[in-house]
Amino acid sequence: MRRRVTGGPLALTLVVIALGLAACSSSPSTTSPRSEGTTSTSGTAAPASSTTTTTLPAAAAGVEEPVSAIPWSQVGPGWQVALWGPHAAVSPGSQAADWDQQPTTLFLVDPAGGRYNVTTLPAPSGYALSDWSGDGRRVLLLEPGGTGGSTFDEVDLSTGRVLHTVTESEEASARFTRPTGQALLVWTTGVDESPTTLVRTSWTGSVQLDYPGSYPGLGSLTSFFLSGLDGTQLVVGTSNGLALIDNDGTFVRAIGPQGRTCTPTRWWDAADLVATCQPPAADASAESSLWLVPVSGQSAAQLTNPQAPDYGDLDGWQVGSTTYVQASGACGTEYLAQRNPDGTTSKVTVPGATDSVQVIGAHQSQLGLLAQMACGSGETLFWFDPVTSAETPLLGPLVNGGGVLAALPYPGLQP
Repeated sequence: MRRRVTGGPLALTLVVIALGLAACSSSPSTTSPRSEGTTSTSGTAAPASSTTTTTLPAAAAGVEEPVSAIPWSQVGPGWQVALWGPHAAVSPGSQAADWDQQPTTLFLVDPAGGRYNVTTLPAPSGYALSDWSGDGRRVLLLEPGGTGGSTFDEVDLSTGRVLHTVTESEEASARFTRPTGQALLVWTTGVDESPTTLVRTSWTGSVQLDYPGSYPGLGSLTSFFLSGLDGTQLVVGTSNGLALIDNDGTFVRAIGPQGRTCTPTRWWDAADLVATCQPPAADASAESSLWLVPVSGQSAAQLTNPQAPDYGDLDGWQVGSTTYVQASGACGTEYLAQRNPDGTTSKVTVPGATDSVQVIGAHQSQLGLLAQMACGSGETLFWFDPVTSAETPLLGPLVNGGGVLAALPYPGLQP
C-alpha cells in the first residue's frame, strides 16, 4: 500500500494576488454517500466555496481583475481556468533559465476574455492542472518536481488559498470525485511488475476504497478512468475494452468495443462518452481511433478511422453538424482536424497557429484552442470559429504577454 502524507500546509508559500476575500463563504452541500464515497472526508470539513450577495459584472475582454471580483453567478460553460507565466517558452536559448524559474499565475477566464487573477505560484514553473471540481469552485494542481512521487494541491478559486495538499509516494494522476469533489480518485500506471491501481482517498489521506484491478472478461486495468456526471458510476479502461462500475467498485457491465485497449476521454452527452481505442493486436499497423460509447451497453460507434498524416486521434467535439478531432501528427505534434464522412480526418487550418494546436474544449459555435501564435512567443489561449476561421485571443502573448502553460474548460458537458 502506498504511504500518503496529507493535510499539511503547502511546502512552497503561495503569494495570493487577491485584493480581498469573497464577502462570505460556506461549505458545499453534502451529497449522498453513493455518489462521492461511503465515508465522509474523515472529519475534515468540506472545502469552502464563496458566494456573494451582490451581482458583479464580468470583466471586459482583456481586462484583469482581482479574485474578489469574480462574478460567481455567471461562472459556467465557456469559462476556463489557465496557468500563465510571464516568460515565453523559448528553449534552448537565453530565456531557458527564466522559464525554469518563473512564477506561475492561476487565472479564471470568462468567455469574453476578461481574466481574474486567482493566485501566483512561486518558482519553479511546471505546475499542471489536474482537474476542476464539479461545483466549479476549486482546482487540483500537480506540483512541479518531486523524487518519484506526486503532490497535489486543492486550490479554492474564490480566495487562491490551498485547502489541502495530498502527496503520493509514486507518480500518479488524480481527479476530484463527482459531482462536487469531496474526495480524490488517484490513478497510478503500473511499470515493470507493478499493477495499475485506482483508489479513492479522503482529503486527510485515508484510503476510502481500493478499486478492483481487473473485471470479468475484460482483463486488468490499463488506462485512465472517467467519473459519471452524477458521481455514482465510473468508466475504466482495461486490456480488453471498457468497464462500467459503480462507485463502490461493483462491476456493472462491459461497454464499448471489445478486444481493444481503450481509454475513456470525456462525456459526449449525458448518455455517451468518447473513448480513444488502440487497434486490435492483429492490426498493429492501424492508428488509435475515436469511439462513441453508450453507457447503456448498446453498440459503440467508431467515429474516426485515421490515415496518415493522422497518426492517431485523442479526443473529439461536436460543433454544429461537424465533429472536430484532436489528432496526432508527426514528431509528437498535435493538430485540429475535421472528421470526414468515411471516418478519415482532414486538417483544419488555424491561421494564426505556428505549430501544434491543442483543443481545450468547445462552447456553442467555437473551439477553445491553445497554440503558439508567433515564432518565439509563448502559447495563446483563444476562441476559434471553425466556420469563419475567426480567432479571439483570451490570454497570452496577444493579450497580456508571457505564455499560457495549460488550460481546462468548465467541468461538465460543453454546450
